[in-house]
Amino acid sequence: MRVLVLATSPETRGGITSVLNCYKKQPVWKEFACRWISTHRDGSKLRKLAYLIGAWGQFICLLPFYDIVHIHVGLRPSMLRKYPFFLLARALRKKTVVHLHCGSQLDSIWNRRYSKVFTRADRVLVLSESIREDVLARIGEDYSGKVTVLYNPAGQSPASFEKRQNRILFAGLLVPEKGCFDLIKAFARLAGGFPGWRLVLAGDGRKEDCRLLAERLGVGDAVELPGWVDAGEMGRLYSEASVFCLPSYAEGLPMSILEAWSNGLPVVCTPVGAVPEIAEDGGNAMFVIPGDPENLAGRLSSLMSDRKLREEMAGRALESARAKFSPEAICLKLSEIYKSL
Repeated sequence: MRVLVLATSPETRGGITSVLNCYKKQPVWKEFACRWISTHRDGSKLRKLAYLIGAWGQFICLLPFYDIVHIHVGLRPSMLRKYPFFLLARALRKKTVVHLHCGSQLDSIWNRRYSKVFTRADRVLVLSESIREDVLARIGEDYSGKVTVLYNPAGQSPASFEKRQNRILFAGLLVPEKGCFDLIKAFARLAGGFPGWRLVLAGDGRKEDCRLLAERLGVGDAVELPGWVDAGEMGRLYSEASVFCLPSYAEGLPMSILEAWSNGLPVVCTPVGAVPEIAEDGGNAMFVIPGDPENLAGRLSSLMSDRKLREEMAGRALESARAKFSPEAICLKLSEIYKSL
């Protein structure tokens, strides 16, 4: 069997790209002769249009020679782009796998297009049991046999605690919904009591607004904004940090949390999307209230002041990453899903 994969470009920044890059390193990619067609890339409207036209050209030429079409979708713009590809694959009687990469956003994005795709696809992959239940509540229990949970994978490369620096790391889009502005406010509350600590916000988006807020709160010199970094640089940031924080308002199954765990980092996050299913408050993570900088500051303070607590949480986090989210285990399940079709 051969699998045609439709997703955003490898050059696009985000969780879907990280997932597919992980798949590419595993035997499943060669076993099923997977071919990645890029339907979208960050940039101008002209660049996006060019990628979409190019994707259609490749898709029309390659589709007759493939057996399965694996479509990765997220929010509404992603579904809108992929919907015609899905219809053509169905018309040519190809097996279709639709992979949903969001969770707690379903209330705001769901429409008839999602219902049509999820009920007609041969298999629907979701990121957690709670998201599966949410999807089935919308399309009906009659489709329970086709909706399958497939966790995101994350590789393991933890650094020694001796190499850790007093840094709190955030990775993601710099927008209010990700909680980065709440994180700056929380850090400003703590900076006076922890003068050696720094906050690193890795990602694109509203960098200038983040910088201005940090300066206004008096912590401009202690907040770093490196922008979006490549995998190698991101690995260095993970290895140097002592705490990872993602106080977002909505998520599916955040790759950044899995990557932080696999790099041996204690995680402070909000219990949104699939997070409560994979994380235990006080065990492998610390939960905070979305949109509450004071609560966030209190939780961060407990970790910043206690190295032993950080190490204990990091150990439990690494154990979780190895037990549930190893690339080998996830891709073995993906291989089984393809074979079942």
